[in-house]
Amino acid sequence: MSQHVRVADMAHAARCTAAHLSRVFRAHVGLPPRAWVARQKMRQAAFLLDSTDWPVARIAEAVGYQDQYLFSAVFKRVMKTSPRAYRKSLRKQPA
Repeated sequence: MSQHVRVADMAHAARCTAAHLSRVFRAHVGLPPRAWVARQKMRQAAFLLDSTDWPVARIAEAVGYQDQYLFSAVFKRVMKTSPRAYRKSLRKQPA
């Protein structure tokens, strides 16, 4: 999941235009391709926050973000909490 996924590359693989792919993708998935990819990356990041003790910067890089601050902003927008707050909330839950 760490590589950058481009709509143009997805469209090329599907043998259609990026605009057509975006329309069809949104109609079937409910989100534009970029938003769906970002959500999948944040789900993977949430898994890593839960299952590892990696620093947030390493998790950001693992899911394809070289900028930890951009990663944190996207995580907060998608998951409705910051990566650190998310991890902290997981540590408080009883086993």
